[in-house]
Amino acid sequence: MTTETTPTPKTAGELTLAELLTLLRETVTEALAGIVGYPDESAEPSRDAGAAAEPEAVPNGFQRVGTGSRVQLVLDEAEKAAVAAKMARKVSDLEVDELEWWVYYIVDEVGEELIGDPDEGLELSAWAEEQLAQADADRAAGTLKTIPLEEAARRLGLSE
Repeated sequence: MTTETTPTPKTAGELTLAELLTLLRETVTEALAGIVGYPDESAEPSRDAGAAAEPEAVPNGFQRVGTGSRVQLVLDEAEKAAVAAKMARKVSDLEVDELEWWVYYIVDEVGEELIGDPDEGLELSAWAEEQLAQADADRAAGTLKTIPLEEAARRLGLSE
């Protein structure tokens, strides 16, 4: 009986985005865990820990997964195919800013997994709770004052 093996790419440019992200996640997890340790100090965190938990529905097509603050986007089949196509792209086809974003995302995700959310368990001040309650009431009444993202970016000098 013979088993088929896929040859390992010779250069980083031959990796797909999905392969690169897997490699980055493993490397960052190993490096950060060496510094801060794993949460239970006895075993590596499970990559499927969030998937094992029952998702909690959150508005706008998102789901909260697991016990932390992680939120994931719920995709239909067409959207999943589009994401799969993007993940199959070669690293050599990525723009530098996209690669930088993915590295930041992986470090942030692994850091939160290993260290946790520093704000978890903290309580809001009475003032913050009042502001949130007022925003909820305004949203329900249709009087919440918002501006489009493009306008906010323009005002902040982030776009033309």
